[in-house]
Amino acid sequence: MLAAICFLAGLALYIRTLAPGVLAGDSVEFQTLASTLGMTHPPGYPVYLLIAKLFTFLPIGNIAYRVNLLSAVFAALALALLYLDGRLLVGWRLPVLGVVYALGINGLFWIHAVIAELYTGAAALVAAEVLLLLLWRQKNRGVYLFVAGLLGGLSLGIHSTVALMAPAVIVYLLLTARRRQAWLNAIGGAALGVALYVAGFMLLDAINAPSSYYTSVVRPSLSVWGLTAADFNNPLKRMLFQLEARQFRSLMFNQPLATTWANAKRYFSASWFWDFLLGLGLVSLFVRRWREGVLITLAWGAMLIFIFNYAIFDIVVFYIPTFVFWFLAAACGLGVLCEGVAWLIRRAPTDWIKKRASLAANLAGLCLLAGLLWPVPTYAQKAIRTRLLFQSGLPDTRVNPQRAIAGRMIDGLEDNAIVFTKWMNLYLDYYVAHVERGRMGITFIQFDPQSQAGETEAAKSLLAFIDSNLDQRPMYITEYWPGLSGHFKLVEQPGMVKLYKIERLTNP
Repeated sequence: MLAAICFLAGLALYIRTLAPGVLAGDSVEFQTLASTLGMTHPPGYPVYLLIAKLFTFLPIGNIAYRVNLLSAVFAALALALLYLDGRLLVGWRLPVLGVVYALGINGLFWIHAVIAELYTGAAALVAAEVLLLLLWRQKNRGVYLFVAGLLGGLSLGIHSTVALMAPAVIVYLLLTARRRQAWLNAIGGAALGVALYVAGFMLLDAINAPSSYYTSVVRPSLSVWGLTAADFNNPLKRMLFQLEARQFRSLMFNQPLATTWANAKRYFSASWFWDFLLGLGLVSLFVRRWREGVLITLAWGAMLIFIFNYAIFDIVVFYIPTFVFWFLAAACGLGVLCEGVAWLIRRAPTDWIKKRASLAANLAGLCLLAGLLWPVPTYAQKAIRTRLLFQSGLPDTRVNPQRAIAGRMIDGLEDNAIVFTKWMNLYLDYYVAHVERGRMGITFIQFDPQSQAGETEAAKSLLAFIDSNLDQRPMYITEYWPGLSGHFKLVEQPGMVKLYKIERLTNP
């Protein structure tokens, strides 16, 4: 019942502050591709897109709102599962509820609970994996391991950081599984999960939506990745390209140890008492349930090793799935403090006080956590203030002015036009053209994938793509790009939106 209350309270909070429309960046990419079922940027996230597609059929709001809603549902589910994890490991209700509250109003978690993103879904998967393993250990029923393996395999299509739990799960089974059937259940579930992930990938690949990342970014500019058409001519090769995420590979494990240490200090910089709770919680786990301590420490550590060595600019969003371990360890630390309070109260001089030791300890733990959280709502207000802008009654064009610009541009395009644009506008243009207006014949292509700062030369494969299609379809570019001006003529078009038509150079 309390887990259900956590879910409903979290869902009510996030729906109240949910972004009602089109966003920017990766969010609008997910909003668009959930509707059109195209492949996203690596590693593709096919399972997430198929779940989001189901949400697009809900009879509320617009398509973008419905995809945003999925994040809210995932976030509320993560809170409920965290409560159940805490109850199994700690046993104290009120302190665990307090920790759930702390995660629910965490600014980073909250922001990603109200926009179309992957990270609350990853947090829900992590919490579900922990819960299923704890239930299996408690009840010795193979179905829990099977479902845990299934979710682990499916996580490849939601967020691959969850899959980093796999070595910790294997070690945990080595320490706890006494029968071969347990391993068969876990392996069978994982195999089915991976098979469903592959099936989802193949389905999206077969649909081959015009808005797919393949069509919009990769195929026209294969040479920037050192690829040829032959390297990309079947689904398995395309899946390998997605899993490799080669455009991000140079950012992984390229930092010196000093930078990794700096990232670790930033991650564990909440306050000295939170760090004390984490340490106390982990120590108590190893003393009382050392196998579960090994599971949580190894799984958490594997994720953090990857995060601290990934130099992408928005690395903090990868913290969100790890928050499950953070707040679970803090709950264990609070549980130890509650037990200490209960121990002291049981030695009180009167029986009336002794009989209420458990209640008093619960309340003491909750009051302690409330004191720790006193400054947190102020921090969370930054998130809520940002989200309340979407609830102010303003039209979406005021929230996202680029949407109005995209609409004006699309109104002036031919039905079969090709437009080259920047990544930041690519999927907003697709959303307005394909999702809102149904103009599926217009194609938008990123003209500078993988370009470095100051680099202007166009990819050879992109020039070949333009040359082979220019006589069949009208082509435009949203800014004057020197990488094309030496090969084609760029003619500025009249109107409020800056747009250049691509034409062949005329012979002198």
